[in-house]
Amino acid sequence: MKNDGKNLQMIEAIDLQEILNAIEVLKAKFIPYTKEATNEEKAVIAKMSDKSYAFVEKSLERSIHHPLLVPSFVDMEEYQQQVAHMEQLRILEAHIRELNKAAHDTLMLVSSEVYQTSLIFYNNVKSGAKNNIPGAQSIYEELKGRFESQGQRGPKKEDSKEE
Repeated sequence: MKNDGKNLQMIEAIDLQEILNAIEVLKAKFIPYTKEATNEEKAVIAKMSDKSYAFVEKSLERSIHHPLLVPSFVDMEEYQQQVAHMEQLRILEAHIRELNKAAHDTLMLVSSEVYQTSLIFYNNVKSGAKNNIPGAQSIYEELKGRFESQGQRGPKKEDSKEE
């Protein structure tokens, strides 16, 4: 499948500024209601899947209709508030995830396209440097650092002798 990063239109400057402003508003409004979990907390807390969310919702519903089965130490008002808070966060996370996926996928497509073009330019410069084209050697020296740590990808043709 052909990369269609070329067919994507650039974000207009005014739209970009409005998007960035909206993100700042979202951050200012949302961040005060969040808490970053430590690695230790993440390692030990119970993780929830879609089935777990359904279980929690059904448990709350049943506990409301069958209060005699609720342990005395469970604060039902707090339990209901926590489930409502969880639902708010799930809605927000779904929207944020959708935006993140759209931004990530688009960035990947556009980045791939510009990287391919940069490789074409680099290979042309490399050829120009080998052929002593003026200015090519200095550009090649500047750009080749990107590939120096990769080493060779396999034996050169003259090194792969059959015995």
